[in-house]
Amino acid sequence: MQIRLTEDMILDDIESYQARIKIAQIALDSLPATAPSYKDRKKITVRRKALQDEIGHATKLIVMAKEAMDDLADPFPDSDAESQSYCEHKSA
Repeated sequence: MQIRLTEDMILDDIESYQARIKIAQIALDSLPATAPSYKDRKKITVRRKALQDEIGHATKLIVMAKEAMDDLADPFPDSDAESQSYCEHKSA
């Protein structure tokens, strides 16, 4: 079963990805710069890395969603160029 993507669906996805970034950024900003013990510093470092990874992942999802929107606008962007090239080749 295939689901047809619509622009509204993609825009909703982008909004949810932006919300994920905002939540992760707030959590990242709230982390302390340092901690008294090695164990606590390690926990902070692991948490910081996970939040940075989440931000990077959501950012990539936004890029892919925007590309999907571009594909909706023009599902066959090179089709005219290919058919033109074929016609030129055939007539030569």
